[in-house]
Amino acid sequence: LVGWESGAYKVGELTLWRRLWAQLKAGDVVLGDGLYAGYAYLGLLLGQSVDTVARMNNRRSVGTCKLARLGRNDHLCEWTKSKAGPKWMTREQWRELPETMLVRQIEFRVSVRGFRTDHICLVTTLLDEKQYPAEAFVELYRRRWLVELFLRDLKCTLGMDVLRGRTPEMVRKELLMYRILYNLVRGKMMQAGEQCNVPVEWISFKQSLQTVR
Repeated sequence: LVGWESGAYKVGELTLWRRLWAQLKAGDVVLGDGLYAGYAYLGLLLGQSVDTVARMNNRRSVGTCKLARLGRNDHLCEWTKSKAGPKWMTREQWRELPETMLVRQIEFRVSVRGFRTDHICLVTTLLDEKQYPAEAFVELYRRRWLVELFLRDLKCTLGMDVLRGRTPEMVRKELLMYRILYNLVRGKMMQAGEQCNVPVEWISFKQSLQTVR
């Protein structure tokens, strides 16, 4: 866990996300769900030389035009900017974004035993189909799902679901201590995986925590 932001109860996830942009470097790739697939997010991050891979937002039903077929269920598309921008942007910021944007839309199905088959459509600004083959995005999006398990480790296994500080300062200290502990355990898991030649995903966080204790 290398970066985070905290805020008041009514501060939204995307507001906190925009505060993290200062920690992104040119060449980074943002991986997220449908919340992160907006025109403004893709465009502004491209301006920082940061690419995006995110699940297609179901609300984007207009302003999309398929230009070329790059492979099976893999298309080069052109997105057109809408007249009205998001509320968090000024009109000047919205006008500065290009009127159109080239993106790739990649579709595939995910089958997980015990769950219904899910149809996934990803949008990405990584346009080179040879350097970034469509099959690689299936594994990449699986890694995004693993983030939910990492959050469960933080909130449930470590007990961060209930914070006991009674002032903002103490709550921030609590969060910092959880972050330190989480990274120490994850670091030990990575060392064990390297020594035993085992993928770190195969190692249980809960059992690793018990071993450290």
